[in-house]
Amino acid sequence: MAFNNQKRGKRFQAELDVAAKTVSGIIGRGGTNLKRICKAAGGGTFIRAYNKAQGQKTRARLSDCDCIHIEAYSEKAVQTAAMLIK
Repeated sequence: MAFNNQKRGKRFQAELDVAAKTVSGIIGRGGTNLKRICKAAGGGTFIRAYNKAQGQKTRARLSDCDCIHIEAYSEKAVQTAAMLIK
């Protein structure tokens, strides 16, 4: 997993490269794991899985997703979410 953190506007962002096989486990059934991670990290955390080749704005099948985008109002929330995902 590679971690890349940057600030854009008022929100902090990070990209995590993950194996396509592990994305479904990170998301969890009905998004339960993502909801739990967002709540634990706090700070308006938003997490999205996508395919790097297709781009972040394009909707992709879960089996094709190979990257996780994390966004929050504080850098600490982004780091906490990334740690929980790892």
